[in-house]
Amino acid sequence: MSHENWQSIWARRGTSDASGLSLEELLRLDGFDSGAACIDPQDWRSYAQDLANRLNIREGQSVFEIGCGAGAFLAALSETRSIVVGGIDYAEGLIGNARQALPQGSFQVGDAEALEPAPPAHHVIANSVFQYFPLGKAGNILQRMLSKAAMTVAVLDIPNRETQAECEAVRRAALPEAEYERKYAGLEHTYFDRDWFACQVNPDEWRCETIDGFIPNYTQNQFRFAALYRRVTPLITPTERI
Repeated sequence: MSHENWQSIWARRGTSDASGLSLEELLRLDGFDSGAACIDPQDWRSYAQDLANRLNIREGQSVFEIGCGAGAFLAALSETRSIVVGGIDYAEGLIGNARQALPQGSFQVGDAEALEPAPPAHHVIANSVFQYFPLGKAGNILQRMLSKAAMTVAVLDIPNRETQAECEAVRRAALPEAEYERKYAGLEHTYFDRDWFACQVNPDEWRCETIDGFIPNYTQNQFRFAALYRRVTPLITPTERI
């Protein structure tokens, strides 16, 4: 039930104000502005640049984000190089903000389990959203991401099952007790084992590596990790357009 509660919360987010959609405001809309999840815009930019380098995202390539929200991550990526962006999220208000912030992008309202593999994208990412999916749904969404990606997939900011107790303690300590109980009543995160991600793919088709969280100055890094996938044989060369 807690996962449906999360969906209800995010579906209510967004703003009708088309002005002032700075990166700081996009981060606020996407929930990275308070408590243990607070991230400085400059640190966010460094995070996006780091991922772009790790995935070898090149000028003119496409990046599609699952659970893109208001587009904070794609906006920061777009500052690093000229790319084609798109995304899907079930929060209509946040998708409206993503369209305002990134008018050249292609954004859709919907459940990621209904994501179609076509058109493909060079790179498919999901940042800090897998904790809102039950394990079975997470597996289905990951398969859809892999089907859509011509080159790489990145699942970022994943809660680590090994450090679940410590993570929950830090989350609780970041807010006054009454506010924590009010904010998180009936809401739970899904935690993942690192090897779960490698088990989701055929090693003859995909290379999977898990790495520690790498958002600068982010208190949750010690409890989070990322899973990066690279096709053994890319469906498209790095210089080809989709």
